[in-house]
Amino acid sequence: VAFMDKIWKDRIFLNALREELAPLLVSKHKDIIYLTDKDITKGRRLLFTLQTINNILPAGVKCKVGSGKRTLGINAKIPNSSATSQHPFWEALDLHFYDAQGRILDKPRLRAFYELIIYALGDEIQQIILYSTFIHIGLATSRRKVSLLRKVK
Repeated sequence: VAFMDKIWKDRIFLNALREELAPLLVSKHKDIIYLTDKDITKGRRLLFTLQTINNILPAGVKCKVGSGKRTLGINAKIPNSSATSQHPFWEALDLHFYDAQGRILDKPRLRAFYELIIYALGDEIQQIILYSTFIHIGLATSRRKVSLLRKVK
């Protein structure tokens, strides 16, 4: 759809958008991200997902994004990143959890958050992986379903 492919160049709008999407644009690697309408919509969906997770966490626990949107170039620089990663498509988040003592690295505590996310967002997520220090979620998308349907034909 042509209107979804518009690349935004308005500086005032882009500065406001950069501030809005800042929690998702976390990386030690730098790259240029061109934003289309579809990207903005998907970015806002990720922000809503992050807000939802923070709303269901126990008092005193906060979730932040360790890695969100990545360009294909940044994704290639990430050790052990998948060639089929959802990060370049605004569809995945690596979640870090914090309490008053700092970042939570205790896998049994992370498992409790993992199970809570599955319970609350199960229909919205396509993939969830519990790593030793963070949780990865990939959102359910039509992009994957459409590509699978094309293979069937």
